[in-house]
Amino acid sequence: MLAAPAAASALLNNAFRVIDQQAAGGIGTSAQAAIGSSTFVFIAIYAIHQLAAAGAAPLIGRATGAGDPEQRRRIVGSGMVFACGLGIAVALVGAVAAPAIATLLGLRGEAHQDAALFLQTLTTTGVLAAFFPLLDATFVAMGRTRTMMVLQVGAAVLNALLNPILIHDLGLGVVGAALATSISRSLGVLLGLWLLIRELGLGFRHLNTEEIPRIFRVGLPVGSNTLAYAFAYWALLHFTISPLGPEVNAALGIGFSALEGVSYPIFLGLSLAVSSLVSRRLGAGQPEEAVR
Repeated sequence: MLAAPAAASALLNNAFRVIDQQAAGGIGTSAQAAIGSSTFVFIAIYAIHQLAAAGAAPLIGRATGAGDPEQRRRIVGSGMVFACGLGIAVALVGAVAAPAIATLLGLRGEAHQDAALFLQTLTTTGVLAAFFPLLDATFVAMGRTRTMMVLQVGAAVLNALLNPILIHDLGLGVVGAALATSISRSLGVLLGLWLLIRELGLGFRHLNTEEIPRIFRVGLPVGSNTLAYAFAYWALLHFTISPLGPEVNAALGIGFSALEGVSYPIFLGLSLAVSSLVSRRLGAGQPEEAVR
């Protein structure tokens, strides 16, 4: 019951890449190559966001199981401050280093220009996107997987509606694809934050840094694993795929989104559901139930 909505939420989160890739089909091969290659940059960015999300999730689950709402509010507040800092850091790096990142992907010519524009736009306008993994982790840790699924449905539908308008009608090209994603994700985050603040009774006093070291310590192994995975594909692109031309870059992006974009969310949904149950049972002082 927990895993199915969590998996659906993860599938919808991955759907952004598929939607952007499909919408960019009318622009040209270079745009397809740029968006497809950028997939692995955004997996790396997701790994950075996981430092807050994966670190906070088990701590929130434990506080929920222990029936300690004030401790849960402190952890969520620290997670929000941490996620905001990570989002700003990613935006600053993206604003300055997007062309260099496109070069590291092995892209050349028009594909390089499109990738740099796409990355720069998405990172600088998507600071709020850093909160999405944290919101997901928080609601799942509380046993509320359906909430994130609904938020993801709304964001994905809005993204699909905005893409043709911004890409083709307004003639923004890959910049329009990036803006469509940023706008839809940001609105989803704002709604999710409002729901969370209302449900938990969060106030400004709960925005603290005291739990960030503990969140970072718990989240670091998960984020490092995901980052290593992203860098493996990044190296594959630079040394093997990109030298074959933009058509091959585009094909890899499409194939990856279609296959890995389906299998990974299903496994992730199961793992999130189990993590939620285990952390809450441990928080409630029921280790035998956690084992079961």
